[in-house]
Amino acid sequence: MASTLNIRVRDDWAIIEQRSTQDARRSLILLLSVAIFSALATAAVDHFVLSSEAIRSFLVEAASLCLYGAVAVWYALRRRRERWRIAGLTYVFLLAVMALVDYLSKRGLRDTFVNSGQVANPILYTGLLMGFYPLPFLWLIRRYPTEARSIGLYMARPGLWIAVGLLSAAVLSGHFLFTGLMSRAITLRPQPLPYLVWTALFEFAVQSLSEELFFRGLVFDYLVNTRRQSLWLAAVISSGFNLLIYIVKGGWVENPILTLGVVFYAFMMSMLSAILYQASGSILPGWISNATFGLFTVFR
Repeated sequence: MASTLNIRVRDDWAIIEQRSTQDARRSLILLLSVAIFSALATAAVDHFVLSSEAIRSFLVEAASLCLYGAVAVWYALRRRRERWRIAGLTYVFLLAVMALVDYLSKRGLRDTFVNSGQVANPILYTGLLMGFYPLPFLWLIRRYPTEARSIGLYMARPGLWIAVGLLSAAVLSGHFLFTGLMSRAITLRPQPLPYLVWTALFEFAVQSLSEELFFRGLVFDYLVNTRRQSLWLAAVISSGFNLLIYIVKGGWVENPILTLGVVFYAFMMSMLSAILYQASGSILPGWISNATFGLFTVFR
């Protein structure tokens, strides 16, 4: 009897281990596919969609930021039967928010707000609608707290980690501003309030949140905790994936020096966010740091 029981236990353990290996392999394929698809789709949109800033922005967001958020939700719920339904609804909701914002604030534009001279246009206050973007993730925290925590949606000691995130952003932003001023690449020119409001909502509620969920809460965490990679190797790999979308948008031909600067600071911010995630177990400090640094870049 004992011998039969031992064989059964070994068989069950072998099946569990095989399923775990298959799940890890599927997760790796998913992460690679999403990161590469986002970069290629962004490059294609930037190259071919030239007539409308609203359409161009929406297509880029659909292929990157909105997709990152929905995939993160799917990954958190990957062991639940309802994962596809909830991830799909999340994606549709995020798309709807960004479609509305892009239509209201960018319709008729053929270039960015700055290049179009629309930075003082009150229509940019419609960017406040991006405050609805995080709602699916807040719902996930309340409905599935354990699964939400697995992708870094965790708020232990928020005051401490917000302070750490702000301090980290201050250090990197200080370096950015000092280097930019010394090289005369930027000027501390104040921007109109409508543009600052739109940019702040985009940075905090959309871009940084989506990037941190996917590249830290998903890619970095997967490499460290599932693939058992070292902290620094996982940080470099996840930062490299994060860089793909900045590289294809950088404009190497038009301004290679500026693009190198974008790549450098994006890489440093990604590395810093990975370290903060490992220290806190949450995307919160990296999210605050990433968004705050992004807000500083409007002074140029």
